Amino acid sequence: MAQIFFFGHGGWDPRNQKSGFATVPGGSTFSFYTEANTLMTLKFGCDLIAGTATGGPEQKFEQFQSCPDMTLYPAPEFHGHVSQAMAKSGSTVIVANKPMRLSELFLRYPGDDIVWIACRALELNPTGKPAPGINRVGQ
Repeated sequence: MAQIFFFGHGGWDPRNQKSGFATVPGGSTFSFYTEANTLMTLKFGCDLIAGTATGGPEQKFEQFQSCPDMTLYPAPEFHGHVSQAMAKSGSTVIVANKPMRLSELFLRYPGDDIVWIACRALELNPTGKPAPGINRVGQ
């Protein structure tokens, strides 16, 4: 099983989805390295790609388990950093060039060990009031 990384900006907005969840394909695993509602730093994402990050995943999903159907958004401002991390490790990184749901990506890349290198922002309607703990900065 090959390891691949999905890289970009990331968010979860279940409001216009049937269920808000996706099923990990057979022969695949899927990992988040940040907690839900947490933003990932560029440094930590590049360390994961380069293979220099310490610690394990925050959440790991095995084949046929349900996970949040996140959306991966383009992050062209970070492509240079990602290219450098890829060059150090030889890793395969899928970079979003348009918004893509995780359920779509699972169809394109079955049978891999997939790592989410993006924020896990919770996309909410603005209330005009602070929401402590929502979309905090993690690693």
